[in-house]
Amino acid sequence: MKLIYRIFIGCIILFFIYKLMKKLYNSKLRMCIITAVSGNYRASIRSIDHLDVDGFVFGGGENVDTHGSRWIRDNTRYFNHDDPYTEYKYYKSQWHKIPRLDNYDIIVWMDATLNLKKKPPIPNVDSIVAYHHQVRQSTHEEIRASTDMRFRPYKSGLKSQMKDRADVPWLATTGWLVNRRGPRVYAMNDAWFHDIINYSPQCQVSFPSACETSKVPVRLLNDGVSHEETQYYKVNPHLTKYADYRKN
Repeated sequence: MKLIYRIFIGCIILFFIYKLMKKLYNSKLRMCIITAVSGNYRASIRSIDHLDVDGFVFGGGENVDTHGSRWIRDNTRYFNHDDPYTEYKYYKSQWHKIPRLDNYDIIVWMDATLNLKKKPPIPNVDSIVAYHHQVRQSTHEEIRASTDMRFRPYKSGLKSQMKDRADVPWLATTGWLVNRRGPRVYAMNDAWFHDIINYSPQCQVSFPSACETSKVPVRLLNDGVSHEETQYYKVNPHLTKYADYRKN
């Protein structure tokens, strides 16, 4: 009995040592928040000072206000597209090709409407943390629901995507994504952007297929209401109507 007890106590001690080492390692990882605004889209980007991390605003949008002291504006046009709604998706899915982000281990994407509450969970190895969609449950279901003004120019592309891509039986919201950089995340980004450009900027449709293709681990959270408010963020209303995205 004494031997079993000692083994038990030893296992507990080893577990707490592991947790402590993991916490110390994660504390050394560099994190940044990124977002992007293109075209005439109006954005008021909330402060991230309370997170004590760097933030970058890409996309070259002219109608953008930032709050707090941690946001850095980078108006370099890393990618050009006739549709500003498609253009900003480059920064969402191709951040690993932007040199100034190379020194960050954790890249958190947030749509410009989000108000971040606290630091996100740190993904293990090269993987992603996101939220369950909570409204629709598959990629083909999301295609059928994509009928608003943002996607009307891409009806044929979405139709082709439904034909070309299998119906993936899960869906995530992509307004908040936590990426831990590495080869599987890069492969997912490239597969994701490929479908955004070749089918439509409806990135929530392309995201699950890209994850499945690259075999990147994805942890899907499910607290709160992912389209409105969770423990990590709150979604604020758009300041530009969908119908006005492409107006000069």
